[in-house]
Amino acid sequence: MIDINSYLMEEVRNEFLVDSNRKKLWKIELDIFQEFDRICKKYSLNYFVLGGALIGAIRHKGFIPWDDDLDIGMMREDMIRFLKVAPRELAGKYYIQDGISDPDYYAPIVRIRDNNSTGICKIDLNRKSNNGIFIEIYPFDHVIDSKIKYNVQKFEIKCIHHILYLDCYGVKKNIKSTVSCNLSSLIVSLIGKKRLFDKMNTIAARYNTIQTEYVDEIVTGYNCRYKYTDLVETIETDFEYTKVRIPKGYDSCLKITYGDYMKLP
Repeated sequence: MIDINSYLMEEVRNEFLVDSNRKKLWKIELDIFQEFDRICKKYSLNYFVLGGALIGAIRHKGFIPWDDDLDIGMMREDMIRFLKVAPRELAGKYYIQDGISDPDYYAPIVRIRDNNSTGICKIDLNRKSNNGIFIEIYPFDHVIDSKIKYNVQKFEIKCIHHILYLDCYGVKKNIKSTVSCNLSSLIVSLIGKKRLFDKMNTIAARYNTIQTEYVDEIVTGYNCRYKYTDLVETIETDFEYTKVRIPKGYDSCLKITYGDYMKLP
């Protein structure tokens, strides 16, 4: 058992001072993650940590000292199954936030937020959405080799994403942006936010019935295109005082996105 009081004490990692506030943030995120991990084990759902959290797992056996978030990836079918059981499993202490559940928030990902803390992103400042500290879940979908079809798919998603984003977060600072925001809001009011959101996810999942070589978090626009076998076959590794699942082909995935990921900035 870890001594949490000792863990929350400030320390220097890689010549960076990790203060007690950052440690408290990490601890809440790890609490959320451990509940997420429990649910995944209970219902046989697969996941893998991503991005900076994956670099941290490999390079630091925990968070990157100057990082403050925990990103997780799931294949869409596992994410859908998770979202069906999570509200019941996490009722009370945690909130499942997506582009539909929270009318004052939009993103094509899912956040699990702690209801008893505050972790506000700058873009959400002064908004009525749930602003608890969170971890993020990114959906992955199969993509095909055809560059033309891939780019068409990305363009369709980008158009809907742009409409939903402007409707929620658009700033009317000049004539052009005002027209764009008003037009987006009109489209959302006519078609409906849920229908647009569902359409975007349907486009992202277009090739999920095909066992393709590559997968991508295409709905987010980050375009992390990895080999399916590199990403979804996972192994367990240490992360702070717990364990997380990482892609078995983490080296290939990280090099695609970051290059020499072992080099400190």
